[in-house]
Amino acid sequence: MKRFQKKHLHYKKFQLPIKMVQIKTYDQTSSSRSMEELLPVISYSQYKKLSELSGQEVQEKPLVGKKVRSLLTSTYFRTMPKKKTYGIPKQNLEWKDLTYTKNVVFPIQFYQEGLVVSDRLYPKIKAVKWETFTGYYTKRFEKTAGIANRLVNNGRAFPGEKGPYSMMVSGTIYANQMSMYKTMLFVALLIGTVFFVAAGSFLYFRLYSDLDYDKRLYLTIKKVGLTDQELNQIVTFQMALLFFVPIVVACIHSAFAFMALQSFYVLSIAKEMIIVLACFFIAQFIYFLIIRSRYMRNLKKSLI
Repeated sequence: MKRFQKKHLHYKKFQLPIKMVQIKTYDQTSSSRSMEELLPVISYSQYKKLSELSGQEVQEKPLVGKKVRSLLTSTYFRTMPKKKTYGIPKQNLEWKDLTYTKNVVFPIQFYQEGLVVSDRLYPKIKAVKWETFTGYYTKRFEKTAGIANRLVNNGRAFPGEKGPYSMMVSGTIYANQMSMYKTMLFVALLIGTVFFVAAGSFLYFRLYSDLDYDKRLYLTIKKVGLTDQELNQIVTFQMALLFFVPIVVACIHSAFAFMALQSFYVLSIAKEMIIVLACFFIAQFIYFLIIRSRYMRNLKKSLI
């Protein structure tokens, strides 16, 4: 494509005929509920080829005999159990308790679900109709943003919108998602900063509202032999409780919230969680050092 050449992108083009098969599905929770769906069926060799072109490692062993896997179209479904029974009554074929494939080779915009069968079984399955999948594979997919804008809306096109085809541009979708995430990050940082400054202001007010009382208290204790080192230790310990007990509790609550959020993602967000909590803890520690220094300076002036 000329657009790939203009962006200096090296790509591989691959076309695959997709066998669309009339599959009867049964809901395992209710045997009376059944329906017929037109689902794509590909062979294990085709699945392996598509995985390798998209840069994904094939971890599954080759399918043999009548074994089948459910075609994963979104990583969101990977942790969800497959509670359907699939069958082709005319060919006396039936499968249940299917496991998902490890890789996504067709996006969910093309097919909601599908089946991967063994190379030996594939020729025996009769197709109702054929569709053609055409893929352009490049390692720098994020650079494809803006390609084929006349054929898609925001990187996606469904049959009937622009024509009798489905289409997806990964670079455009990636750019749109990154723009959304950056906006969310900015809003989250803004709100977090406002609450952080507000909490710091409350602590600052709390300390300085009690400063006169603390001056009289420590002056009395100093008359009975309180040293400067002991004073530093006492004040530091009391301020540390005031500053760090709330943030430790907040970190524990946040950790549980992140654990709940992790259930919605296949990729681990533990690293990002640790970075966020560490940044808040470091900011609180710096603020603690600044306030402690100023507080001790004001306190010692009255004890001289």
